[in-house]
Amino acid sequence: MSESRERRLLYGLRVVSDLPLHVDRPTGFDGEPDLVITLAGERPAPDDEPAGRLLARYVEDDRGYFTFVTTPAGDHLLRFHRTAEFVVSADLRNVAIFLAPGADPGLAAVLVTGTLMSFILLMRGVPLLHASAVDLGGRALAFVGYAGKGKSTMATLMCAAGARIITDDVLRLDITGGVVQAHLGATEARLRKSAVELAAAFGGQPSSQPSVRKTSDDRDAVQLLATDADLLPLAAIVVPEPRRDLERVELVRLSTSEALLQLARYPRIVGWVGHDVLAGQFHHLADIVERVPVFVGNVPWGPPFAADIAPTLLEQVGLAIEPAAGALDQPDAAGSR
Repeated sequence: MSESRERRLLYGLRVVSDLPLHVDRPTGFDGEPDLVITLAGERPAPDDEPAGRLLARYVEDDRGYFTFVTTPAGDHLLRFHRTAEFVVSADLRNVAIFLAPGADPGLAAVLVTGTLMSFILLMRGVPLLHASAVDLGGRALAFVGYAGKGKSTMATLMCAAGARIITDDVLRLDITGGVVQAHLGATEARLRKSAVELAAAFGGQPSSQPSVRKTSDDRDAVQLLATDADLLPLAAIVVPEPRRDLERVELVRLSTSEALLQLARYPRIVGWVGHDVLAGQFHHLADIVERVPVFVGNVPWGPPFAADIAPTLLEQVGLAIEPAAGALDQPDAAGSR
């Protein structure tokens, strides 16, 4: 196994990858990997659908974006039309990535940390939310929603107020002994709007500014201060509704039935048709909403972003950011220390 490959603990799995995972946590782990991702070469990723039992398909405006199938041979083919094909072994332990001729390897890396890892987790039957989550000093707070609903921005604002990132966009959970716990995941927040517009929340000093890179899908990836505490108890879930005509956060706690229907609206992989996976995730959501309060509501949106968004939201949820052991001296949401 090549020493140049990345070795990371990601979403509760020991992952070895030829492609960068952009995770700002210590490398390495003991034992054999749970998942090996290999860049295998080039081959076409055509518009037509591959043969096999359909698992998921996403089409928008008559344009196919991806099709996932279980092939007659028993493995799984994830075709990202015109971009790449991922061949996943039947035991979910090996992935061979074939780029379409001329495709950007950086885009394949984006697909690995998001959609591929979500596919592996869903097929393994573990609880999964389309969410970003932060560590409030020993407790996790998650933000759920589709792309563009503000979950990554909310996580970034929370980190500017002193929280630490647990994961962005993909949240694997564990339900043991009646406690819902959050696994560590991606440490970059991928923002649709320029991260520069959020820089003021981190204070004016260069040392307080997070690093930013442009991703292959034209987003700003902000490297946030990450927690290394795995399996933190999930204290609350918030479904933000961005509003530009408000001045104050307005959250409402949902009943368990309302919360179940709300969370079911935001699958991490849209277009999934495999019944076993859908049924399993629905049962997991039912367990989660029995144990974790779920809030939905309006959040005043920027830019510019109001300095009191994080503390006001936490007040309404009934939480606070507790100092983490070894936490850096970070500015609060108003930029003071």
